[in-house]
Parts: sequence; structure tokens; C-alpha cells
Amino acid sequence: MKKNFFPLFFKISDRKILLVGGGDVAERKIRQLLKFQCQLTVISPEASKFINTSARQGKIKWMKRPYISPEAVEYSMVIAATDDMEMNRLVFNDAASNNIPVNVVDIPELCTVYFPSIIERGNITIAIGSDGKAPFFTRTVRESLEINIPDSLAKISLLAEKFREFMKEKCAGNFNLKNKMCQRFLKSVENEPERWSVENPPFDEWSEWLNE
Repeated sequence: MKKNFFPLFFKISDRKILLVGGGDVAERKIRQLLKFQCQLTVISPEASKFINTSARQGKIKWMKRPYISPEAVEYSMVIAATDDMEMNRLVFNDAASNNIPVNVVDIPELCTVYFPSIIERGNITIAIGSDGKAPFFTRTVRESLEINIPDSLAKISLLAEKFREFMKEKCAGNFNLKNKMCQRFLKSVENEPERWSVENPPFDEWSEWLNE
């Protein structure tokens, strides 16, 4: 099967992101984006209560006016979420012609990127997509998977981060030792993760593994 979209995690923290639109659909996208500490600008003559409140709180910048071409070129990523097809196409053309990632909500042919359904557990993020062709189905898949992914995975992922930092110091340049330590960690954390604390990682216990 030919695939058009490559799964990729895109760092947007501190980047300028533009969202054109101020209704319910725009609000859903804003709620997603605010988790990632981006510099979000919303352009729309009218906006929902949530968008108003977020702007007053300084979480986003709201420009209370229509989109003015070609201002999309000033941003790292662009989303259009209006009910005006002509406006959506204008935003898309401005962004796409300048190789700026753009998503026109619910119109796959006007997207160079799209929003997946997401499962988050600590540092672990699972993204589920359908090339933008069946988002309702990806939501169903996400709900099915969430049932089988334990909340404890969040703690394990944070412990794994601490363990990686520990290995960088103790196992530098020794691939075989790193591999042995990783296997030991995975076996231990699977059997009794509640013994360990993220705030106070068991460095002494991990150090003992080095000589096993």
C-alpha cells in the first residue's frame, strides 16, 4: 500500500504556530497545542469563550480580525479551521507554497501534516493515524488501545529516563554492558515497578547490577 505521510514527531515548543479560526473545531486544536508550549497565534474576527479566556490569560495571542494573505509565511506551522472554504484554501496555498507544514481541518487534500489520535503515558507518546482519511476510526483505535496500556507506564517511562542518564555515566563506550543493563532494568521494572521512586531513583541497586 502506498503511503503519503511519514510518521514524525515535530518539536513545536517555542515555535510560532498560526491557527486561523475561532469556533469549536479551532478550540479543540488549541487545547491540543497548548500542551506543547508553542507560541500560538489565533486569527479570527470572533472566537469562543475558551479562546477569549486563553488570550486574556496570556496563553495565546488572539488577533481579532480576518486572515491577511500572505501572513502564514511568518510561522513554523499553520492550521486552518474555518467554515469558509475560500479562506481555508488561501491559508493552505500561502503556507504550502512556502514549504510550511499546514493542516486544513477535515480536508485531507489541503493538508501537508495532520493531527493523529494520541495516547500519553509520561514520556511515552503513541500517535495513531490514517493519512487523514478516517479520523473517526483512529479515535476508536485509540480508545481500544488505551484500555490495555496501564497508567504505570508513565512512571516506568520516567524511571527509564533516569536510568538512561545513569548508564551514560557508568557504561560509556561499553555496548555489551549497556545492553545487559537495559535488559536487567526492563525485567526488574516489569515485575515490581512500585518499589522504585522517580524522585529518588535506586542508584545503589542499579550500581550493583554493573558487577553481576
